[in-house]
Amino acid sequence: MLRRIMWLAPLMVGLGACDTPDLSGSDTTLRESLSGKTLVNDRARFELSADGTARGSLEGEDYEGTWRITRGQFCGFATKPERFKNLGACSDIDFVDNTTVVLTRAGQRAVFTLL
Repeated sequence: MLRRIMWLAPLMVGLGACDTPDLSGSDTTLRESLSGKTLVNDRARFELSADGTARGSLEGEDYEGTWRITRGQFCGFATKPERFKNLGACSDIDFVDNTTVVLTRAGQRAVFTLL
């Protein structure tokens, strides 16, 4: 289970959208679609701010980090909790519908509800 948490930690962010973003657009368009949104599942809650910061919780611990869009991928980097500090990863983004997003990295998927 720790291995799964270690993979989830860098994803750390709250992606949410009322409308499904056009993923064929630029990084700027995707970033604007995700800013101010929240991503939630049974293990995590991440709130993405327009300034590139992320806050929330992961496995019951406070979470802090940063996020960005690079070449159409969501990239998240943890600064808190300490055990995840400086971990980061970029993941493919798939918007299933207006309420669900899937982040995929190295064949592993994390499914979140968008708020």
